[in-house]
Amino acid sequence: MWRNLLVTNLEFCRFLNGLRAAGVRNVIGGAQLLCNESMPHERGGRIHFDRVAPRYYVSPGYEHHPVYWVTWIGAICFARYAGARLPTKSEMGALASRVRVDLKAINADYRIGDVLPVAEENPPADGIHHAVGNVQVWCADGPTATDLPVGPATRFMHGAAWNTPATVEEVRNPKARHLTGSSRGVGIRLVRDVEADLTAESTAALAASVRKGFAILRQRQWSLRELENAFVAALS
Repeated sequence: MWRNLLVTNLEFCRFLNGLRAAGVRNVIGGAQLLCNESMPHERGGRIHFDRVAPRYYVSPGYEHHPVYWVTWIGAICFARYAGARLPTKSEMGALASRVRVDLKAINADYRIGDVLPVAEENPPADGIHHAVGNVQVWCADGPTATDLPVGPATRFMHGAAWNTPATVEEVRNPKARHLTGSSRGVGIRLVRDVEADLTAESTAALAASVRKGFAILRQRQWSLRELENAFVAALS
């Protein structure tokens, strides 16, 4: 079952505050684990950290815009927090193929200059807002070891975004990025398997999984790719 709306800045901000309260920081050793919080508002930074409070907050007026500058790790953790999962590349391809998308009308190719709110003014017939366009989305899967035998672990991104070409080729062409990569054009779409009966996970349980993943990263006898895949397994 597809969630009909992309994940918003406000939802992700609440998630960040919950994880921080459970003891997991976004910035660890200088690396931004869940999202890029260093971007100023002028460069699309919509989620900011108030060091005095200390809490995350959203730029006023952007609470219901889709979150971006989010890493795959942030996306997979949020999916668990929401009792859902990320779609696979093939599922996103099937969704994009079945909906009737007017590539001249979607938010892509810099027509608007940024993302639009997650809810379209004229809801589509199937109820899934921005199935293509507005932002690309992270997928659960990535290139296999055969496809990418060396180098760091990556995950697919699917679709067209406000800052990509509005073409069929852009939607269909496989794109992948490192687990901690992020951009102003990639967000989160969720799927819930009814038969799997996934439940929303507490931030305390998520924090425990993240700590387990960091414990795995201390294994010095493994390659970087092996470490990353084991870290992903702990989060998945």
